[in-house]
Amino acid sequence: MKITALILVVITLAAIVVLLVSVFPYFKAVSDLPQPQWSISYTRVPTYVITGSVASAQDEGNAVVQTTDGGYAIAGFWHDHGYAPHSGGVDNYTGVIMKTDSSGRVQWEKTWNTGYSGINHRSIIQTSDSGFLFSNGNWLIKLDAEGTVEWSKNFDCYFRDVLQASDGDYVMAGEVMNKLMSGPDAFLLKTDEEGNQLWSRTFSVAPAWSRVDAVVETGYGGFAITGERGYAWFALTDSEGNLKLSQNFSELDGWFSSIVRTRDGGFVLAGGTYLGGLDDQGLGLLAKVNSQGEMEWHQTYNLPPWEQRRAFKSVAQIGDGGYLAVGKVTLVKTDASGNVQWHLYDFDADFEDAASVISTGDRGFAVVGSLNGNVWLTKFASELAVPGGWISSVWVIAVVAAVIVAGTVDVGLLFYFKKRTLSPEC
Repeated sequence: MKITALILVVITLAAIVVLLVSVFPYFKAVSDLPQPQWSISYTRVPTYVITGSVASAQDEGNAVVQTTDGGYAIAGFWHDHGYAPHSGGVDNYTGVIMKTDSSGRVQWEKTWNTGYSGINHRSIIQTSDSGFLFSNGNWLIKLDAEGTVEWSKNFDCYFRDVLQASDGDYVMAGEVMNKLMSGPDAFLLKTDEEGNQLWSRTFSVAPAWSRVDAVVETGYGGFAITGERGYAWFALTDSEGNLKLSQNFSELDGWFSSIVRTRDGGFVLAGGTYLGGLDDQGLGLLAKVNSQGEMEWHQTYNLPPWEQRRAFKSVAQIGDGGYLAVGKVTLVKTDASGNVQWHLYDFDADFEDAASVISTGDRGFAVVGSLNGNVWLTKFASELAVPGGWISSVWVIAVVAAVIVAGTVDVGLLFYFKKRTLSPEC
């Protein structure tokens, strides 16, 4: 009897050990900061001379989207700089779209030599026909799936963001010059799938200038826009672009550069604020508003490196309900209430600038920007491999499983001893 009981106890302990060992790799993974699955810098070496000096590349990636084949499309520009004594230099700019496979290897790239003005590709989307649409200053350009131009249209405005609406039409956000005020007004424009204008809306404010930096659909027939209108600004429109709500968050003393619709139907906004700043560099800013535009929370982030501008340029919601925000040289992960769970800075050797972050289909995320004067793309693993609520979840599961096993064995022992006690043979 004693030997049998001892064997059962050993089996119980062994089962618990096996359970804990089996979940240890997960604990090990989530306890570490995220590491890139891969990181590619798209090196380009200009071979011509500007003002007597060989040109140097100072290229930038500004926006990225994951494509339906699992690859990526990057919008940015090639910047050739040549030193000119007593003038600071001469710059040539060329807009570029790069299509990669799922490992970041370039499949094709297309360029547009538009001069200094209008080269800052702020946004790119993959369209429902597997092509691409992007804004290039005051140009709207539609490509097919192989990067061939299908059409391009010029408008009297500057675009900062684009989307394809649920009805198939395109909506662009940005700014348009107000000639009476000698400054820009926030601007929203809709075209059909051929780029023909359907309507435009201007949102002016006196005496300050204004702009729309980002736009998303609301999910109930309208659009949510954000940017700056004297102060950090959020607005809701109907399907025709008419304002239904306009909120100026003067208490934030800042601006919003990015917007994402959240799973609860609200919106998270990312940008910068001068609140608590020691200089004119600004601090990171995240804010959450509900579906009616009411502020639920906002957080500011004074994170290293201190000498850099720390405002956020882009935000994404990921699998655990938290948020990722990037700005200059910083990547921040927060929970669903904006509390920092971890942050990385200079997370790639000589990392210079991050411009856009997106969640990916495998529950990971990708960041695009510039590195050592080159367009740069980095892919990170799923949030399962970064700190967060998964640590406690894994260990709770392990402990519960161990208790269940131990309890099952204990019940077996109880019945065993009870049987032995009641048996006339004992």
